[in-house]
Amino acid sequence: MIICKKPLKNPSPQLKSSEALSLINFTDLNEADYLQVLDWRNHEKVRRWMTSDQEISLKEHLAFRDVLRSDDSKLYLFVTLQKQSIGVLDFYAINPRESQCYYGYYLKPGLIGSSLGLLMEFLAAEVGFYHFNQSKVIAETLPDNSSSLRLHKFFGFEELGKNDKGLLVSHLLCSDWEERRKVIIPQIERLI
Repeated sequence: MIICKKPLKNPSPQLKSSEALSLINFTDLNEADYLQVLDWRNHEKVRRWMTSDQEISLKEHLAFRDVLRSDDSKLYLFVTLQKQSIGVLDFYAINPRESQCYYGYYLKPGLIGSSLGLLMEFLAAEVGFYHFNQSKVIAETLPDNSSSLRLHKFFGFEELGKNDKGLLVSHLLCSDWEERRKVIIPQIERLI
């Protein structure tokens, strides 16, 4: 069962300090935070790693939130740590029939290059597997995004090759995550 429209109060129950994390659905964000997301997304440091590097207009940004209200195949989350905003985690092509979903994330511009990418990748796996009950999470990555590709490898993603958009596709299976997360949880605990 997909719980796209329910708040994620405890994104990873096995984390001792998970109360320091908050994942807020874009449809529930206040206007100031939603506008902040637009500034982040259009920032050169963020935009260059997006699958579409076009700037997003305010009108498009506001319309997107309206789309999210009625589209259960997508979920965009505003992530905070210790009550400080850190980035966006998104899921798309959520497919319960095939038990898989795609995900992406970006950090706010001042945090790019920090170790918080580790946290975002961890949250993607946790939400994909334990909140959406999917058996597979899939990443699409620009071929020159070596940082993300290294992170995928560290998390145990299997590279599948390029898709028709020229993006590298890799996936992580829930069965593999069960073991891998035991190694990663202590690192996440130190981080948060």
